[in-house]
Amino acid sequence: MSPRFARLIPDWLMRGWSDAPFAVLNWRTGDLRQAEGSLAHVIRGCDGQTDFHSLLFLPTHRRLLDALIAQGIAEACAPGDGITQVQKFRLAANPYLRGVHWSITGRCNLKCRHCYMEAPDQRYPDLGEAEIHRIIAQFERVNAPQVSLTGGEPFLRKDLFHILEQLVEKRIRVHQIYSNGLLITDAVLGKIQEIGLSPDFNLSFDGCGTHDAMRGVSGTESRVLQAIQRLRDAGFAVNIATSIDRSVKSNQGLLDTYTQLKALSIRSWQVAPPNRTGNWRTADTHLSLEEEIALYAPLLQQWREDGQPFHLQMGAFFNSRLEDVSSAEQPAKSPGYTPDSFDCGVCRLSPYLLPDGVLLPCHGFTDTPLPTRMPNLLEQEFSEIWTASALVELARARKSVRLVKNPECAQCAFFAQCGMGCPARALLETGDITAKDPLACQLWQRHQRP
Repeated sequence: MSPRFARLIPDWLMRGWSDAPFAVLNWRTGDLRQAEGSLAHVIRGCDGQTDFHSLLFLPTHRRLLDALIAQGIAEACAPGDGITQVQKFRLAANPYLRGVHWSITGRCNLKCRHCYMEAPDQRYPDLGEAEIHRIIAQFERVNAPQVSLTGGEPFLRKDLFHILEQLVEKRIRVHQIYSNGLLITDAVLGKIQEIGLSPDFNLSFDGCGTHDAMRGVSGTESRVLQAIQRLRDAGFAVNIATSIDRSVKSNQGLLDTYTQLKALSIRSWQVAPPNRTGNWRTADTHLSLEEEIALYAPLLQQWREDGQPFHLQMGAFFNSRLEDVSSAEQPAKSPGYTPDSFDCGVCRLSPYLLPDGVLLPCHGFTDTPLPTRMPNLLEQEFSEIWTASALVELARARKSVRLVKNPECAQCAFFAQCGMGCPARALLETGDITAKDPLACQLWQRHQRP
């Protein structure tokens, strides 16, 4: 029988973590497939050096190889036509993480009234090129599959393209880029595509007729809409976040914004009041729950009548990505919490990195006392932090920890849906991270009233 050789398709990498010893990862799409036993044995043999007709492989192994080829994970090759160094198996000493949400700058070219990190005053200094390189090297060592880039305004960094090139070199996917849109040009998008990336873009647009007032700079509304159109024309997916307050004087303001965004074929729209953090701590135009509901109800009706043209999230009331709910007056349902559930499903897999290198469970903790107690990637190895630290103690905490402080929540009819709410908001509103989230409690108790 003639020899048979195969190798992984170039976009696929072999990776492992302490709690997931072997997997293949498509670094461009984020597709991750854990493997063990015979399947892991076959994938390891897809190196262009291993003969699948040798005594090391049985007919069942060769059938698994056929399946990998059919799925576009492996391909037949000539003997010795091997995989690249970056594709070879690399085991990280830390548990698996999905990715990192990274603020690469504390600077911004707008003066947003609700900026949670106070970018107009550059509360957080930017890191230099050498420090950025050190951080990306740490991403590689923990086998981080992807990052999302935010700020401040990421496009203010003159070395942004160099950062993107480093991430591509390490085969770390750039999943999303957050931006205010003002610096996005055709040339910028062409360069991103030239580098070999196709991230989703998350843009902030605070509504027709209200965007400029929220952003603190006149003339920006039309420029953001132009940026959205430019992104769509170039083939990038666009997600929009809209912060609302009492400047949205009527339902028509949000409906006009909805109509505009629908015409631009966006992927998703998130509408919500800002959290009381950063520049918004002393705001006097924050919406009450009743005012929110009055704005959301006609929007939800129109969205449904139009056949749900994009994903829609409205505050804590509605999220089309979760189980559907009947009205804008009912809080959005969660998957179903138990005391053994993780306190936050996001932060246990995707931490947030501040511009100065401090690692947080999520961006919601930025304007709290917590950052002073959290580790810094310039002072401690990421792999050590993600294995055992004050950060992971919080990120992997269970609901049972907070139930000790809030025993009445265990008896609440809405615990499975509420789960005591967001720990970051609990810290912001009460000063105690183990407290229940006052907003979540208010939402569900309100729903309980006849």
